Amino acid sequence: MTHKTCRDQDPLLLTLAEVAKLLQVSQRTAWGLAKEGKLPSIRIGRCLRFPRRDIEVWIMRQSTKACGICCKCQENADERQET
Repeated sequence: MTHKTCRDQDPLLLTLAEVAKLLQVSQRTAWGLAKEGKLPSIRIGRCLRFPRRDIEVWIMRQSTKACGICCKCQENADERQET
């Protein structure tokens, strides 16, 4: 029997190391972006965590900014995320 990985099984929150790896940047860069309020994050006590869905949306929005066609690309990104 094969097991399929379900999106719901992904952790809701990512650590600094995990988000840095996902974004392919250093932990220092990811921490700096979070500290500046540019990268979505939350604090749980003294721990910094990154909500997976917020990071995915943030990545889509960064891609949208890069293409220069914000509205249309954002609509397409939102449609892809809903499926």
